[in-house]
Amino acid sequence: MKITPADRRKQLFGAIPRPVILPASYEDLYKWVRTGYEMAGNSMTDLEYQRHFNEYFTGYDEFHMVSDHHPMFRAGQGPMAVVGVKRYGETTEPHAVWFPWATARNHLRCAVQYMMAFRRKGVGVMRVLSLTETNNFHRRLTRYVPLYFVGKVPKGDRFGRGDEYIYYIVGKGKKAEVSAEQQPIERVA
Repeated sequence: MKITPADRRKQLFGAIPRPVILPASYEDLYKWVRTGYEMAGNSMTDLEYQRHFNEYFTGYDEFHMVSDHHPMFRAGQGPMAVVGVKRYGETTEPHAVWFPWATARNHLRCAVQYMMAFRRKGVGVMRVLSLTETNNFHRRLTRYVPLYFVGKVPKGDRFGRGDEYIYYIVGKGKKAEVSAEQQPIERVA
């Protein structure tokens, strides 16, 4: 009997509530990322952190906070990752920054939930970029979501960190209807 991705997702999420994806305000983002850096042992001054934060998080079109079940939080659930999203027309490119308290299971649960939410409601294509050290994680994701491998770009990372692996997932959301006034005008040659 073959186990389908849907069966794997049922096993992964089980009786525990699914991760929650919410838009993140700049203030929340700043506060939680600062907490994560401090918990990871990074002791930047406020000015150094502010410069680093602005440099790192500039250029994203939107941010999401992904929360999941974790015993460290009194409420039972807390933020596990910040996802910055770049948009290029109909193509979205997410980049996740995981907090140090997020377990491997949190990583998997949050990534599966995020990609399935995009697949259900998103329009266009989500391009997922992976480095050599995270490629096994993305290959594992293909067992849970319809994430497809495109190829490897040797030394393709734009920050010089090594080889880049490209994956994609297609959204099934509906495009916004375009009224007659917004229709592109066809040229007559």
